[in-house]
Amino acid sequence: MGKAGSINIFLSSEAGALPAAEVAERGRLGVRSRATVLTAAVVVSTSVGAVLRFWGLGAQSFWFDETVTWNLVHRSLGSMLVHGIPSSESTPPLYYVLAWVWVRVVGSGEAGLRSLSALVGTATIPVAYLAARSFAGRRAGLLAALFVAVSPILVWYSQEARSYALLGFLCALSLLFFARLVSRYRTGDLAAWSAVAVLALTTHYFALFLLIVEAAWLWRRLPRRPVLAALTPPAVVCLLLAPLVYVQRGNAGGLAAASSLGARLGQTGEWFATGDLHSTTVWALSGVVAAVALVLLAADRRGRRRGLLPLAIGAATILLPVALAVAGKDYVFFRNLIPAWLPLTVAVAAGLSNPRFRALCAVGAVLLVAAFTYADLAVWLHPSLQRDNYRLLAAKVTASPQSAFVVYPGWDTTALEHYDPKLTPVRDGAIRIRDLTFVGVASNFGAWLPPRQVALAVPGTFHLLGTYRVQHFIVRRYAASSPVRISIQRLARIVHARPGSREPRLDVLAPGARGPARSKN
Repeated sequence: MGKAGSINIFLSSEAGALPAAEVAERGRLGVRSRATVLTAAVVVSTSVGAVLRFWGLGAQSFWFDETVTWNLVHRSLGSMLVHGIPSSESTPPLYYVLAWVWVRVVGSGEAGLRSLSALVGTATIPVAYLAARSFAGRRAGLLAALFVAVSPILVWYSQEARSYALLGFLCALSLLFFARLVSRYRTGDLAAWSAVAVLALTTHYFALFLLIVEAAWLWRRLPRRPVLAALTPPAVVCLLLAPLVYVQRGNAGGLAAASSLGARLGQTGEWFATGDLHSTTVWALSGVVAAVALVLLAADRRGRRRGLLPLAIGAATILLPVALAVAGKDYVFFRNLIPAWLPLTVAVAAGLSNPRFRALCAVGAVLLVAAFTYADLAVWLHPSLQRDNYRLLAAKVTASPQSAFVVYPGWDTTALEHYDPKLTPVRDGAIRIRDLTFVGVASNFGAWLPPRQVALAVPGTFHLLGTYRVQHFIVRRYAASSPVRISIQRLARIVHARPGSREPRLDVLAPGARGPARSKN
């Protein structure tokens, strides 16, 4: 019996118990395997995001804001900084300096100028993974990376030659170093946060609201002396930017005047969920998933600790400019609020990482990724959802020596000039014309006539030749039996706003002698 028992014990030990070294080695292999899978998943997410951002990068024409960027980066660097940015922009200069260098390396066509935004937009994906992982663990990090990769608003602005993709990237970096400081204080992370804060502030003024919230937490929780040292460079940058803010103060006023604050906040939610698709179904589905995620976040005690802080940061990043708007300084617009997108998404990802409801979390994550991807593909497949196609418009509206174009709203003239360099604005005096073409954004007039917001008062000497649609534009062509001399002031009165509508400036374009195409040095 003793022998048999000892044999039994020996066999049991041989079959079931492993030496401690082997157990530790297997544990290390398991950790290594999980890390490899996660790394591969982040690489796949980043690759998908890169495809969405770089595919068809030059297919859409520049729209108005991008032609302003194009004009700026074709000045000399000094002229751009001293004259161009203060007079035409409402943002700081860092993006334009980078773009000025960038186009001299890769070119200034649609794809070349936009590729800077596509690159930093792609780089935001792994940064989002690291930030969310620091807050809420690896599963949340992977979900955040997926959401960033297919986010309709982030994909849209990663394909635009403006500062918003760079703003999103730098705010993501700021959130990453902040998250690392939340988990463990390191002087290197604090110095990195300070440096990124400087770069973000010199990219877009709305980065300030995210940085204020982060700085308040750092001030309360970390040693005061190093935090004061870290806050000094961003504070100095704010002081240095103050004169530029004053000069640019009127350059963005039209955005706030275009609609009510409530309508613009609703537009922000719509853009955050659907981009330019404006689908009620996608918006509602995304909202339901986000609400469920926040409920799951509240139900998980550990998740609450990890996810409520980014949720509070995202909410405050929106509420601070809203409070400023209520106080009379209203610059709230959905793309300015991009700094809030990632912290809010990290909170959603943390909620969808609740280990007690894995099946429900998986369904929610799949639905959100599917909704975002559907919005991305819809915009890519349907020209009506894309940017205003001034390249096509310029090809359709041909200019003759005795023609004039009335363009409404007037800011569209810059983009139209870009694609038809023969056209030039005529501000005063009189011109002799036989052909008159009206170009207007269709949303101001309905699909065809009768007009919805404005009416046309064309001189009686001109008769209508036809009306047609070019993507988002209405084009109406008129002709006179013989050339007519007409003042610019008379042409400028062609458009009359309906009561209660806000009429933007219109411009008159006519063929004229020009120097080298688009050079404004």
